[in-house]
Amino acid sequence: MGSRLILFADDSEPMRRLVRAILEPAGYQVMTAEDGNQALAQFAEHARDIDLVILDNQMPGHTGEEVLAQIRERDNDLPVLMASGFEKPGDGIKDPRLSYLTKPYMPADLIRTVGKLLK
Repeated sequence: MGSRLILFADDSEPMRRLVRAILEPAGYQVMTAEDGNQALAQFAEHARDIDLVILDNQMPGHTGEEVLAQIRERDNDLPVLMASGFEKPGDGIKDPRLSYLTKPYMPADLIRTVGKLLK
């Protein structure tokens, strides 16, 4: 499991620290991005190594949906998990490799969802 790399993008630094603190002890490597622009730059640089992307739906630069659209231009099969505390992100998006998690989420829910997506 330790070879699995997750790109986590969220504009909240405490949230980035929290998700890293949850996922790294579970055996995942976590790369973080503070906004949509940085998420796209990280993805462009490390696309071959990334196994899962977790996106906050509301971020500066590009929203999670905008980042998802650009990721899908390069990779249709990469699992993506979108999270939001305001609304269900990606409403109406038809994407079999897209999953959702509502904020705030429990650590066990995050680990379970990530594990299912990386099977």
